[in-house]
Amino acid sequence: MGYPDQLQTVIELYPEIGEAIRRTVQMLHIEVIDNRDFRACKERICIAQSLLRQLPDVQTKNKDFLEVILHEDMKRVKESLRFLAQGATPHGQPKGLFNKALSGINSFISSGPRSQSVVDQMLKDAEASASTLSDAQFLIQLDDVEKLPVMKKIVADTRAAAFMHFKSLLTKQTTTLTHFGLRIQIDTCVARARSEVVSSEEQQLAESRKRFIIEINARSQTSRNL
Repeated sequence: MGYPDQLQTVIELYPEIGEAIRRTVQMLHIEVIDNRDFRACKERICIAQSLLRQLPDVQTKNKDFLEVILHEDMKRVKESLRFLAQGATPHGQPKGLFNKALSGINSFISSGPRSQSVVDQMLKDAEASASTLSDAQFLIQLDDVEKLPVMKKIVADTRAAAFMHFKSLLTKQTTTLTHFGLRIQIDTCVARARSEVVSSEEQQLAESRKRFIIEINARSQTSRNL
């Protein structure tokens, strides 16, 4: 692992700090983005992709429905899809864009048991994709996803959520490591200062003993001469 010059210097002076950094990096689960907004965006994108695979004409003929999937309440979207496949009316009275989108999607989803099966399978595939596709691979694929104009906003939201996750994670770990490093430096400096004090006191004591012995010897020599 390479470090910037200043950090490398600190690690050379205090090896414990380097060990702490290595342990921290090994313990970080950076492959999993544990952020609620990111996970919601990921699920929405997977559902939209599954819908486009099943009904490719949706992209050109009913963009409003894609907008609903990408930005409206997800529970309500899933419920409405299943009701439409059964030929039933969703609970409540849809309004605005949601109403327009549901009206348009009827031309793509015919009612009946088979349609219900198709919708259920589509949602299951999307949920499986969201849970099995690694977050790292998913982020890489966003470059292709955002080529569709309707996907640009959700992709931007997804990346923003991932950025906030990593920013929070790194800020927390950096703060912890900074405090640990400071404590190590303080403890080392205090121990070194105490060692120097003890060494100085021992040196002074040794010199005092030496002078005392010299003085005793000198007096003894004087007494014998008398």
